[in-house]
Amino acid sequence: MRTLFYLIFFVLSFQLMAEDITIIELHENDNIDQGLIEAAQENNNEDGTIEEDKSFSNEEIQIEGSLLNDEESVPEDINIEEISIKKNNEIYSLPTPWENSSKEDLFFLFDKINLSNSIVLNKLLIQFLESDSKPKNITKDDFNHLKIKNLIKLQQTEISFKLINLFENKKNIDFYNLFKLNYSFLKYDLIEACDFNNTIERKTTKIDPNFLLKVDIFCTYIKGEVEEANFLNSLLLDANDKDTYFQELYWKLQNSDKNEIDITSFNYLSDSMTLYSAMIRVGDIPLTEIFLDHDTSNLSLPIILSKSSNISLRLKAAHAAYKKQMFSSESLAALYQTVDFSYDELSNSNSSFDSLEMNMAYLFQKANIQLLPITRLESLIDFWIYAENNQLNLLAYDISRNLIDNIEPSAELYEYGLEIVKAHIYNKNFEQANKWLLFTENYISNQEGVDQRIKSVKLLYNLNNPLDESQFIDILIQSDLFNQEYKDGLRQDILLTILSVIDDEHEVKFFENKNFIDKRSMPSRYLLDKIYLSSKLNNIGELLLYINISIQNKSWIDIHPAHLKVILNAIKNTISNDIFNNLIVEILQESKII
Repeated sequence: MRTLFYLIFFVLSFQLMAEDITIIELHENDNIDQGLIEAAQENNNEDGTIEEDKSFSNEEIQIEGSLLNDEESVPEDINIEEISIKKNNEIYSLPTPWENSSKEDLFFLFDKINLSNSIVLNKLLIQFLESDSKPKNITKDDFNHLKIKNLIKLQQTEISFKLINLFENKKNIDFYNLFKLNYSFLKYDLIEACDFNNTIERKTTKIDPNFLLKVDIFCTYIKGEVEEANFLNSLLLDANDKDTYFQELYWKLQNSDKNEIDITSFNYLSDSMTLYSAMIRVGDIPLTEIFLDHDTSNLSLPIILSKSSNISLRLKAAHAAYKKQMFSSESLAALYQTVDFSYDELSNSNSSFDSLEMNMAYLFQKANIQLLPITRLESLIDFWIYAENNQLNLLAYDISRNLIDNIEPSAELYEYGLEIVKAHIYNKNFEQANKWLLFTENYISNQEGVDQRIKSVKLLYNLNNPLDESQFIDILIQSDLFNQEYKDGLRQDILLTILSVIDDEHEVKFFENKNFIDKRSMPSRYLLDKIYLSSKLNNIGELLLYINISIQNKSWIDIHPAHLKVILNAIKNTISNDIFNNLIVEILQESKII
């Protein structure tokens, strides 16, 4: 019997050694998101995409990995040969965007652009900036530099870093060197930052010498060479440097003081915020909201990963990073789980908190602890309703996908069916959406008042998952959207404007919005003419820039119908059908028409 036991033990041990098992081990002082980071690092190392973790002097300072969404992160090899959009496993090739542009117009336009409120158009603009297309009257180096500067302005640090390594030229070496140095601090890759700092030629660079001296002080200190660091700091003080915030941070590092610092009480330099953030993380000092306000795109991840920072601020940073597709839904869900709510709070249906982010985390945790499908869905509906009231419904659906994927239709769940269908549609899980839609339609179709809701959800399903792009307009025209009279004239205007663009033969009868005055502002005649002319000349790069400038700081419902019609016609006649279709869905969803 003992022999049999040893034999079984040996076989099991051999199997355990033979298999690669990834374990997220949470030590006493660790939390869920730190375990997630470590597991992500292990997986990335196995794939060969991220180098092995590094540490200073084999001890205190561990380099933290980023929580970039794998699906949205920049691939190692950027395809700069052509522009294409991938959807439903098909590649849609677009014409080269900048070939017909002029140098003078582009320099003027790039100075005016910024991120708009349209996710569809922002993504397209970023793809255009990644392309290898260029105007005829500008050198490749000059245009690459212009594109990189604007990608940085559009908060695309990952893409910018990749392109700098592809296109770097000596003409703009200081610009690229400073960006690389700050990029390493943002990523908390301190070894890379310090090593790269040593490669900068001090005699020829025009980078602020005091900034580089501060980097020298910080790097020397974290290597354990305290006396040398203090000597360098004395040189900085002798140079009458006014950055008192740096001195306060350096003092705290030396004295292991982890108390929060009010940055507004000191003189500080906005160009040094990335260096400050790295020093703060080394000292385990809480980051404050002024860092998030200063540079949401680049400083949100350092705040999220700072365990000493206020959890409400970390959640706010996580929401901002998720919106910019820098933070995955899985990581956000894990961060929600780290919030320490009491049993009484989770058991009390009336619990509420001071911040939107804390309420989101609370409602998600409450849904997550439910064991029965019906109680889980009841809690999820509360979560989704709260999120929708705060324009966070897409986020809420995304992080809930693991809570609903394994729930199957049943009689006791029928009243939640349409909400589950919507969640699956937004999560692109069309197989589950179709299953729940068929179940719900068969189960409650005879109930009063639900027929219109079913039609609305079916339209949402069909628009997001057409059999092919050519069917999209037919689906839209044949729907009941245009047969309804909306009390809200703004939504009625959007529908009628869309209809005027897609229904060339005027087949659809509709309720006209008989307003004489519209207080929404219009762009200048010059801007509207440029949008029309760029479309006519197939100058799609400049077209997108003119549209971007014309819609800045506006939601779709705030845009004048005549302005919207010019935009939609230009995109429909110039750019691929899938971009036009995606934009229509975005407008309808943002305006809460579907």
